Amino acid sequence: MNVLFLLVAIVPACLCQTHGGTTYPDPSVVAHVMFLDADADNDTVLHKDELVAVFTKYDANNDGRVSRHEYSNYLQAHEPELVTLGHFLYDEYDADGDHHLEQHDFDIFYQKMDLDGT
Repeated sequence: MNVLFLLVAIVPACLCQTHGGTTYPDPSVVAHVMFLDADADNDTVLHKDELVAVFTKYDANNDGRVSRHEYSNYLQAHEPELVTLGHFLYDEYDADGDHHLEQHDFDIFYQKMDLDGT
């Protein structure tokens, strides 16, 4: 995600949005950069193992689940400009709303994204 930080940091001002006096990176640009960072084999397809690898970075205590606290701390330390967006994304990833991301949450999130069923 260091690539994500670097690219988001150099995004020109015209690719940002302002809300309530605060300027945020354009969500479509952020999503594209996040995809490129997650696509480890650079085949333009996000495989399930690549998605799980991204979330593994957030699991600070290595218990196999990512708490909202772990996720927020990772973003604050590595990508502070994404903290606000990160809270929204966490809610999207957390399929059962238990404030922990676990394997079943990844499975459900991946199914939402998997357009070809593989």
